[in-house]
Amino acid sequence: MKGLDIVLESFAGTPELELFVCGPVKSEKDFYSAYKKELEDMPHIHFMGRIDVTSEVFKNILKSCIGVIHASASEGGGGASIQAMHGGLIPIATKESTVPLGDFGILLNNPSVSELQTIVRKISRTSPEELARRSEQSWSYARTHHTRHAFSQAYSRFLDTVCRP
Repeated sequence: MKGLDIVLESFAGTPELELFVCGPVKSEKDFYSAYKKELEDMPHIHFMGRIDVTSEVFKNILKSCIGVIHASASEGGGGASIQAMHGGLIPIATKESTVPLGDFGILLNNPSVSELQTIVRKISRTSPEELARRSEQSWSYARTHHTRHAFSQAYSRFLDTVCRP
């Protein structure tokens, strides 16, 4: 599940913080079985399953959270994280996830339980003003670089470069 094990183990050890897990985790039967306790029995970890990003449930999650964690060792775009950035969440991600971090996101250098616990505890102590600044920058980056219009422009530039006579 691309780093979700590290995330779950990190939050299992930080009961003062909440985690919302969104995605089709139950379809990975071995993973779900191994982490059933964290997903079902810990009151501060909320297993939501697959969520429609246009739903009120998703909008409420965005209002309840400050960041999105992508601890993958290999990805290629981090579409779910980009979607969350459109909602103003601050990305916390590995270099391998290729999620853009700018100066608003947080890099997971060596994804481990202890590193992630340190990061999420630090975020929980960050001033509301700083979190608002990072959230605004995350949203702005997503709205500037990850829209249909931005894709169309980038693709047109690519075609102009490749197809020059």
